[in-house]
Amino acid sequence: MFPFSGLVVLALASLIALAAPTPENIALARKYAPQWRFHTSEIYWPSTVEYFLAGVKDNGVVDFYYWLFTPFNEGKNVILVGEVGDHVGDWERMAVRTVNGVATQVDYHAHSDDGSGTIPWAQVVKFDSDQRPVGYVAKGSHGFWATPGTFTYVNAVIFQLQDVTSDGGVYWDTRDSLVTLAYPDTFSGSLDWLNYKGFWGNIGETSCWWYSIYNECEIVGGPDGPYRTDVLGAAKSTVTTPSKDKMNGPLSVRMDTHGGSSDMADKLVCLKQQTLGTVSKDATSSFTFYLDASGRKIASGSGYTLLAINQTCISTVKPTEEGASPAIVTTSAVTELTDANKYTITPSACADNFTVTSYAVGVCADSALTDCSWAAARALRAYSPDASVPGIQAASAIVVTDLDNWRW
Repeated sequence: MFPFSGLVVLALASLIALAAPTPENIALARKYAPQWRFHTSEIYWPSTVEYFLAGVKDNGVVDFYYWLFTPFNEGKNVILVGEVGDHVGDWERMAVRTVNGVATQVDYHAHSDDGSGTIPWAQVVKFDSDQRPVGYVAKGSHGFWATPGTFTYVNAVIFQLQDVTSDGGVYWDTRDSLVTLAYPDTFSGSLDWLNYKGFWGNIGETSCWWYSIYNECEIVGGPDGPYRTDVLGAAKSTVTTPSKDKMNGPLSVRMDTHGGSSDMADKLVCLKQQTLGTVSKDATSSFTFYLDASGRKIASGSGYTLLAINQTCISTVKPTEEGASPAIVTTSAVTELTDANKYTITPSACADNFTVTSYAVGVCADSALTDCSWAAARALRAYSPDASVPGIQAASAIVVTDLDNWRW
């Protein structure tokens, strides 16, 4: 374990707050500042690290984004192909969610939409007397993972791309590097680079022979930086006509089958962050959630009087036909739409050999859900209510308390 000094962590306040971070949130950022563990063979080191507070939200939620920047991303060596994925300028992040000042979950992000995803605080690897989280940084590519190990994030026809993390390398405690900054709409002076919304690094190649199979060559384009829609979008968004492709989940990105109905029932959408829940043995799931004003605005303009939940269930039985997708079904339930912002709805559990995968909230004109406006679906992850049982669980029913307001 080696000290890692001389680098800077910047703290940026939320666009919602439009002000400097409060002393309370600065203290929280230090309280839960992670330790980052680099692989024993790492040679491409960071030049700056950024802590990013992107979510002073309702319901007691504050999300802390800790950004890692490295000048070079080392690609992966692939047999018969060579190195795939080199680029200049590499941004990766992990995030800690707090509710009323207490950490509840950590999100690990790698590359565009991979990493370990969202994990409840009880199952996070910690240090400092189990008070702060550990993030494992993949060798060369710097994606964040929750544990040491080897992780396949691309399984293409001709090759796999894998991240490798380990204990025993350089351990960096980021807490003593935090520097807090206000977050206005624009920056000036030495911080004017934070206004940049484009891509970092070089332009990627497209001439490799395998590009039609997997669209990354030896040299790929750099990512966008911290001033980006997947962390700022919820903070900056305003109430508009609902879009069935608009995603307003909290942290990391997953591809999953959504939980809509009618014209949404056969779409695949990109779901931001797994909303966490616990496995239930009941005959119903339970979803406690919050609406912002946009849902009631849509409802009042369209004559919708009901609030609906649609829960998507995916079969755990492997299809017998080669290349076939698992079976997908939905269960739903409705309640009266009132002036309240907090609701609990209990749709029926999934059938045997099915597991909950996502859910969506909609405002509807009828209980058959033939005339509805649906907000974008959110991916679900079920964990055991017993913290001693590790890992993601299959669940035919789930208990969820979702503190991120639903928006249209």
